[in-house]
Amino acid sequence: MESACLQGKYIYFSPLYRPLPNSVANMHHGLIVRYNTRRGFGSKYAWEMFDTMSIRSDLGGFSGCESDGRFVYFNPTRFCSVEPSGLFLRFDTQGNFFNPASYQTIDIKQWNPDFTDYHGYSSFDGKNMYFCAAGRAAIMAKFRTMN
Repeated sequence: MESACLQGKYIYFSPLYRPLPNSVANMHHGLIVRYNTRRGFGSKYAWEMFDTMSIRSDLGGFSGCESDGRFVYFNPTRFCSVEPSGLFLRFDTQGNFFNPASYQTIDIKQWNPDFTDYHGYSSFDGKNMYFCAAGRAAIMAKFRTMN
């Protein structure tokens, strides 16, 4: 897990990578973990997971997340350490956490090939979501939210 954000009673943890068995290499994954803050920390019922790679096989490796009060946005990073990604993921918290229809993607690389690798730098100002690209301080993505 790379970072987390609070939305309502849940804390969402963004998936990044896990170590590969018997290797020094890592593999990106899409397991979003959420914790229900109204349940006991040690309770197995407080923790849930959803695999974003069940939506798309290349939908893994997120370096951060941010909430606008309704949606949780997940920042793309390098998928499988090969190519920087511009594939953002958005979860609608009014939908079912386990239903792929509650998630939307957009690949902002379609507009500019340099719009990639938004490594965990995100902020919400009440109207707009901002994402800053890692290693590309001059490239910032701004998204007007629906809230």
